[in-house]
Amino acid sequence: DRFDFLLLSYNFPNPGGWDYIAGSYNEFGNDGNHFNDSINAPPNLAVPDSIANSLHAASDHLPVYLDVRRIVGGAPSIAVVSPNGSESWNAGSPRDITWTSQYVTGTVSIRLNRSYPTGAWETVIGGTANDGTHSWTVTGPATTAARIRILSDSDTTVADVSDANFSITQTAVLTLLAPNGGELWNIGQSGTIQWNGSGFSGNVRIELNRTYPSGSWTVLYGSAINDGNELWPVSAPPTTQARIRIFSLSVPTAGDTSDANFVIRYSAPPSVTHDPHGDGEPGNVVVTARITDDFAGVTGKLFYRLADATGYDSIAMSTTGYPNEFAASVSLSSGRWVYFIRALDSHSQIASTDTFGFVIGPSCGQSLAYDDGSAEQFNWSTPDSFLWAVRFTPPEVPFVLCGASFAVAAFHPDSSHSRVRIQVLAADGPLGMPGTVLREVVRGSVGNMIGGFPAPGAYFANVVLFDDITEPLEFAGDFYIAVGNLDGKAEAFALDTSSTNTGRSAVFDPCEESWLPEDGVHESSRDGNRMIRIHGWSGSPDNVVIWRSGDELRLTWSLTGSPFYRVYKSLSAQFDLFEFVGATSNSSLVVGAVSGGELRAYYRVASSSSP
Repeated sequence: DRFDFLLLSYNFPNPGGWDYIAGSYNEFGNDGNHFNDSINAPPNLAVPDSIANSLHAASDHLPVYLDVRRIVGGAPSIAVVSPNGSESWNAGSPRDITWTSQYVTGTVSIRLNRSYPTGAWETVIGGTANDGTHSWTVTGPATTAARIRILSDSDTTVADVSDANFSITQTAVLTLLAPNGGELWNIGQSGTIQWNGSGFSGNVRIELNRTYPSGSWTVLYGSAINDGNELWPVSAPPTTQARIRIFSLSVPTAGDTSDANFVIRYSAPPSVTHDPHGDGEPGNVVVTARITDDFAGVTGKLFYRLADATGYDSIAMSTTGYPNEFAASVSLSSGRWVYFIRALDSHSQIASTDTFGFVIGPSCGQSLAYDDGSAEQFNWSTPDSFLWAVRFTPPEVPFVLCGASFAVAAFHPDSSHSRVRIQVLAADGPLGMPGTVLREVVRGSVGNMIGGFPAPGAYFANVVLFDDITEPLEFAGDFYIAVGNLDGKAEAFALDTSSTNTGRSAVFDPCEESWLPEDGVHESSRDGNRMIRIHGWSGSPDNVVIWRSGDELRLTWSLTGSPFYRVYKSLSAQFDLFEFVGATSNSSLVVGAVSGGELRAYYRVASSSSP
């Protein structure tokens, strides 16, 4: 049996017309197994036998049918939602173009006009799904007269344009300024992240990588205000491979990363400023230091020992109440001592001074000075190796040199003194100038006074030139004591210009490589006396008396300041043959008995540095 076809006009299924319902096109009475066969040939599964017989008897054509529908509604429309006017979109930023539509089938196209209404329309995308949104990476050039047009591809008269102009701004730029490589940021302190950003709006995201380039990025600030700086409390762990990256939240392509690694570390070690200690006498010795650190909790400790000992003793230094000042007091006996100061901060970082030395010795004998105690000028030798010396004439000879003092400038607060070079020189140079160096020592200057010095002025530092290691220097005539700075150090030495004792000072000019009198004639000299003093004792005590005390013969004499006195005996007034009787540190000694047998004896007392 045959069946007919339904022929539809072209416009039948077009928008606004009829819609064919898929799968509804059918031939009535044929179960699909009766093509080229009688429709009533059994079995026919499509219709009962009676219907099949009727169809066969009625016609040799079978009826064909389909289902169609017609939607009755409003006219198709499109409405732009965004950008619809007044927006500001950055070139390079991802933006969503959005719209709504009704009764529009098929795809749509999106176009852009940068100079509305006179400009040309450029295609953003054609044939995109009519799903109401399209993600677009904004392109330049910049404009303030941009509009979007969305139109139906099936009926271009169905379209919409932005209600008002929107702006496309310049390409967004963000440049990281700091940290940009090489910085040292301390854990526990705050570091300022700095940047410049333009061409975008909204906040920025800041991230940190501690093991660049392989490490992961950690968010420091997920949405920071784009004001050019953000204070970050630097946190552990430490690293030498840190980098920061920052980018715009609205324009993620606008971003920057540190050009090179910077360092995150624990705070810098503490700083210790200390005046090397000068020589002194037995008893309590005060040592001070100024200790600073980035954080609270820093401590100080003094380590000290005799020079020939193997291990250090230590004592904690206490704060004094003065800014950053620590002090310790230790009782020291005579001898050569070495020491250093160590600071420890709250991050277990250590800073130590150099190891310094000083001598503790007893006071000795008489003092000899040519200054009046007032300083009118000061001079220092840095960066040249100047030396200043004073010529001393012992009041009696032989004279045993025990120590010296020199005056330097001090200011409050004071923690900037250095070690000083002290020389003992023979007066055997040209024209009686300093010549042979007999002894040279390096000692600390002034300082180590809690709170610093009370006022500007000249302060004396002591140096011991005789101790239990070195032999004493004994003089039968004039000699010099000279002082000067070590290389790279500075100490201002005092000059007395008002004393009546003139002509005793000399200056060593390193340019001339010679000693010159300090008489103000040479440009390197100043008229006056350097404030240098000596301490010692004369070799022969006076007022020697022998007298009877019961059955004993006792010898007495006047003290000279010598640590010991040796007594000798001779039976000859010429003292050509003599014997040692004994030694003492006192001013008397029993030298024999009344019944000793000698008719006449002669005694001599001599100052001595040892028994």
